[in-house]
Amino acid sequence: MIAAGLRWRDIGTGRTNWCDIHAVLTTLHHTSATSRAINGPDAEWGLTDHLLALVIDTTQIGNWQRSGGKGSKPKPIKRPGSGPRLEQIEMDSFDSPAAFDEWWATH
Repeated sequence: MIAAGLRWRDIGTGRTNWCDIHAVLTTLHHTSATSRAINGPDAEWGLTDHLLALVIDTTQIGNWQRSGGKGSKPKPIKRPGSGPRLEQIEMDSFDSPAAFDEWWATH
């Protein structure tokens, strides 16, 4: 939010509203601190990283198959985020800052 020139204290002042906050949070880069806090290890890799790992895995399996299955079957590249996911919440769930505060207090 700071990079976008927004501050939490500005919510409700006319400078920043909940739509602005929603827009910032839904367009965060996968390596941002907020994204890492929400997604944990899932945030470590972007689409390109996952696709590259898939290409390598597919190539290794294909080479193993063409060798007649000699040797042990190649293991896929370990991807980040194999642990439990954090609870996802919808921004529409909070119609006011007080609703968010109530939810936050219970989590």
